Amino acid sequence: MLKIGPRSSFARSGPIPRLVCWFSSIHGNMIMKKQILTAVTALIISLSFFVPSASAYSLQDLYETLVNENQCVFCDLFDANLRYGNLSNADLSDANLSDADLSNANLSNANLSNANLKRANLKRADLSEANLKRANLKDANLIGADLSGADFCVTIMPDGSINNDDCH
Repeated sequence: MLKIGPRSSFARSGPIPRLVCWFSSIHGNMIMKKQILTAVTALIISLSFFVPSASAYSLQDLYETLVNENQCVFCDLFDANLRYGNLSNADLSDANLSDADLSNANLSNANLSNANLKRANLKRADLSEANLKRANLKDANLIGADLSGADFCVTIMPDGSINNDDCH
């Protein structure tokens, strides 16, 4: 049973629980307290509908979409293990691939525009002819990666510099 009162640890965990504690400490009749608690609860529940979920799909669903459709636009693949993956011609535009392991992956001709590849492991990855426009490669490992023919425009490189080689 959760006890709500001025000395409970729950009371100090945020503004809404403090509000509930304050209302529960008001000297008055029980009907008023119940009405206020009901109103606060309804407010919390109604606000929860406006908070977006972390991900509408599981990581497994995203992998299947990537493998079956060769695309995963706006996907959250944070810390994903995609090493040795064949992602040639894949559309990964606007995807979050930060901290992902893409070592030895085939990303030739892939669309990685606007992708977040921060701290990604791209060691020995094939990025030939890839679209890396507006991609974030900050702190990414590109040792041995093939970047021949890749497009760079407003691309953040591993050292933090901006590469505008292919801006037209």
